[in-house]
Amino acid sequence: MGLEFSVPLGNRRAKADVESAELQLMRELALLRGFEEQVAFEFAGLLAELQTTWERYESAMRQVQYTQEWLRLARIRFASPPAANRGDDWLLLALYDYQVAMQSYITAYSTASQMLADYNTLLVRIEESQGTLLDRWQIQFSDDQQMPPAAAVVPTSDASNIGGHSIVSQAIPPVREPAAAR
Repeated sequence: MGLEFSVPLGNRRAKADVESAELQLMRELALLRGFEEQVAFEFAGLLAELQTTWERYESAMRQVQYTQEWLRLARIRFASPPAANRGDDWLLLALYDYQVAMQSYITAYSTASQMLADYNTLLVRIEESQGTLLDRWQIQFSDDQQMPPAAAVVPTSDASNIGGHSIVSQAIPPVREPAAAR
């Protein structure tokens, strides 16, 4: 009869796996913190750009008001000629003033429209970065799951097929009359 004696030398392989997993976890957490800081920085930039664009829009709208008043006065000057013997150039000068006022008004109005479009675009970008854009328009992604009966599938095309998912839009239920009105 023999006697067998064994002493565990430690589980080096398991300890190495645990240390490797812990290092990987710390690396992933550091990357996550970096991504969070990047997103926060980009979001703060979007908010600052939104504020600047709104201020530019307000300025453009004030310019529209000023040029509209200039245009109104130039039209009056052109329509009401001055007294006789004031010079032969008055009509030409009034016409030139009226033309410049009209061009300035058109430019100011175009600039205000562009600023408003830029502002609305930034609002959408902010909703997109917050993850609320799809919720606002009641859009969901479908991964071949059972769709609710009130949902309608938007026809898939290259633009509506994002990441291999088809876009599903929730249909708005019809408005029913109150029972008392029937």
